Amino acid sequence: MRLMDCVASCAGKTLHVASGGKIFEIAGASTHADAVRSCPLRYVLDDVVTDVCLQLLDTDRGMLDPANYLLRVPAQQFWVEWFEDRPAPDTGGKHRRRNAGLLVNAAPDGRSGTIHSFWKNDEGETVSSQIIIEFDLDNRPTTEPGTIRARHIEFPEFQPLLDCMTFRVDPAWSAYFAALAANQREQVMQQCAAITWFDLAFVFAFATVLASKDHIDSQPSDLSRLNRARMKRGKLPLLDHVETRLYLDNRVASLPGENGVRSAPRLHQVRGHLVRRANLTFWRTTHLRGDPATILIQRNVRVTRHSSS
Repeated sequence: MRLMDCVASCAGKTLHVASGGKIFEIAGASTHADAVRSCPLRYVLDDVVTDVCLQLLDTDRGMLDPANYLLRVPAQQFWVEWFEDRPAPDTGGKHRRRNAGLLVNAAPDGRSGTIHSFWKNDEGETVSSQIIIEFDLDNRPTTEPGTIRARHIEFPEFQPLLDCMTFRVDPAWSAYFAALAANQREQVMQQCAAITWFDLAFVFAFATVLASKDHIDSQPSDLSRLNRARMKRGKLPLLDHVETRLYLDNRVASLPGENGVRSAPRLHQVRGHLVRRANLTFWRTTHLRGDPATILIQRNVRVTRHSSS
């Protein structure tokens, strides 16, 4: 079952969390069941799209510069989910595949808004983040009571993006956090921020890939037949969504060089990669680059002299 359906169907379910000798009953992900169910746009990414998004963040970190006017989310309200690999505890470094999803609410220009994170835990339960990301790329948000900022010491190049983000407690967890000591509350919120801040970067990468019209295939789901059968059995209908795939076929976009002329390098193979030109993003498949006329084929023949006996 899709993560969106798990969230939508968990309405009324609560978590019991112990802290300071008290047991707190927390709604958690069920608080957002109605919001996910009424969300007008829901994306489900295949593994190729997910990998390309992660590769784009790794190879083009400049795209995360808040001054980049192309940096914006693709819609005012949407859900996006994918599968990710996470280190599994007590497995000697092995990874476990799990669902992850985000509920995004943004301003009309896509430059500010909120993001809430969801995933399946190791027990298969649907959970939501204890904090909500608030971002504003044009006006650096101020830290108010109950909110924090985060710093990324290991990769300082991400700090400009983090400076545009604040983190506040999800109202469903307010009673739990209120019972914590001030220093402990700050520590827990920083731990949550360290886990979830990358979700904003992933959304921006997905928006960039989504703009690659030539190789993105987005097909709306058709669940009418399945949902009729589910409703007959008294089950909730599954949520409609958009299946997003990336087709890496033999279509190759032409890239003009400066003044329409590009000197030909040696002939070599280039693996598929994303290319951004002005306000366009597209996928270039694996192809040969260079001038075939520059190839010089040589054959060495060793000649030996045999003495006659």
